[in-house]
Amino acid sequence: YKNRIRTILKNAQGVTLLWMLPFHLACCLALAAMGALQPRRWANAWAILRAIGWNVRHLPATWQARRRIQALRQVSDRELFRQILRPIPVRDFALYTWWTLWSRERLRDQVHGLKGSMGSNAQRFLT
Repeated sequence: YKNRIRTILKNAQGVTLLWMLPFHLACCLALAAMGALQPRRWANAWAILRAIGWNVRHLPATWQARRRIQALRQVSDRELFRQILRPIPVRDFALYTWWTLWSRERLRDQVHGLKGSMGSNAQRFLT
């Protein structure tokens, strides 16, 4: 979260920054709020809030890096997005999202069913 926020701040053109940063921060805060409602996810929620706080504290340095990067910029966001983004059918996105969530939940259930056979780092990663 921390690096993504910093990357948006440094690299997005002004107009893109005006919509992308608030959208991304809203998504981060929504994830943190959802994580705060689940005791097993408190660490995730706290990590998101720390990432936002880190970026607020380091905003002057990030803004200085932004000025340097934007001065060297040769390709607009529009051209960049045109090259890297392609339309994704809603059906494909929904299936991908469902599959990702389902498989992660299934893996988490397997890990919790096999407690003690994996190291604590692996268990923490999957919860």
